[in-house]
Amino acid sequence: MGNDIVIGGGGNDVIYGGGGNNFLFGGDGEDIFALRLADMDGGLNYIADFTRGEDILRFDDLFSNQSSDMDKLLANVAWDSNSQSFKGSDGDSAISLKIEGDKATLVIQADSDHSKTFVLDHVNFADIGNDAAAAQDLLNDIIRVGMG
Repeated sequence: MGNDIVIGGGGNDVIYGGGGNNFLFGGDGEDIFALRLADMDGGLNYIADFTRGEDILRFDDLFSNQSSDMDKLLANVAWDSNSQSFKGSDGDSAISLKIEGDKATLVIQADSDHSKTFVLDHVNFADIGNDAAAAQDLLNDIIRVGMG
């Protein structure tokens, strides 16, 4: 488990932060910030330059049935007025998205032992408001599952 600074190049990069707390910078291009189950140690991945519509988060092996399980999880996302965030759960797995100005905090929990927090900085999410359908669309746009 390390605390790493990972800087991508000028092209399209696949960036693994790994375990621990990591600072990730994709640089130019359409970047993939990837996560494996083994990296889900409760740490934080701070992504300094996530570009909505270009960059994505990819979860490689978090669920037994990758697409189906993620679809079920995202379908349950709803606005939670107590925490002022979007939350979804399908039993063991959970996801939450909190938007504050140009920063979004995304927490993904694959099961009771594996979670990871992502902070996406300098991203405009103003169009989301507290609209659960808009949040589901956003999460579907920025999250992919599986290798590629």
